[in-house]
Amino acid sequence: MEPPEFPPLPALTRAEGEFVDCYLAVLDQVGRINPAHGGDTYSALRAAQALASGAAALRDALALMHERGESRLHAATLGR
Repeated sequence: MEPPEFPPLPALTRAEGEFVDCYLAVLDQVGRINPAHGGDTYSALRAAQALASGAAALRDALALMHERGESRLHAATLGR
């Protein structure tokens, strides 16, 4: 049995790719801070510190998209 054939992924601009990467990095850090996961405060502190730099990178990616005239986030395309 052959695996299913998935549709080709959409081409993203470099700024869109950076946006997606930064967004996922921020979500990862938020997940590490989540108190429902338990753990120690030091790891949550480290994640919170990384979250600040991740948020700045996300801001920069969005600013670059805006400067290039990319005024819309296409959720269906970015979600794929």
